[in-house]
Amino acid sequence: GDSTLLDNSCTYVTSCTSESKSHSGADFPLMVLGKGSGTIKTDQHIRMPGDNVSKVPFSLLTAMGSTAKEFGKDEGLVKDVVPALLA
Repeated sequence: GDSTLLDNSCTYVTSCTSESKSHSGADFPLMVLGKGSGTIKTDQHIRMPGDNVSKVPFSLLTAMGSTAKEFGKDEGLVKDVVPALLA
């Protein structure tokens, strides 16, 4: 076909720390690779300082067709997506 593996897939990669010396959980890196069959916007860098990073995997679940109304638990609970990620 005319598409690539990354056109038709989505890979979510993260680290549980942003700065190794203090093991800070603030502003740690997340990476989304692939277009998810056209459901995910690509070629962008999004910073979300102070925002709940659980919004990223919730956005991916939503992009893949999940009808879940929320994602996460306790301080990681979210009900909103990252609109800039969704195509």
